[in-house]
Amino acid sequence: MTHKPNILVVDDDARWREVLTIFLASRNWNVISANDGQAALDQFHQHPADLVILDVMMPVMDGWELCQQLRQISDVPIMVLTARGQDNDRKKGLQLGADDYLVKPVTLREIETHVAGLLQHSR
Repeated sequence: MTHKPNILVVDDDARWREVLTIFLASRNWNVISANDGQAALDQFHQHPADLVILDVMMPVMDGWELCQQLRQISDVPIMVLTARGQDNDRKKGLQLGADDYLVKPVTLREIETHVAGLLQHSR
């Protein structure tokens, strides 16, 4: 029996989070979601993920802080998926420990390709 990877999706946009959750689940991945960084950290402790996809601009705890907190406790692959596409934002995300950085708008197929690659490399 093969392990079905767990993906934690973190975004405060409920509609986008739902679309991404449904899409990733249709690709045979388990999906857990959270609407802010603190809720994501709580979810991660309860249900360790094989991959975290996070937005940057969120209430309570933003994606930068979440990325730092996750890096302190885990080497889980982290994909930043955000509208913040400036060079300094990309640099900051990667310096904080993100493994990948995608800028919205992005297609679901492109997200799928990046997710599959990150999961494959982390095995």
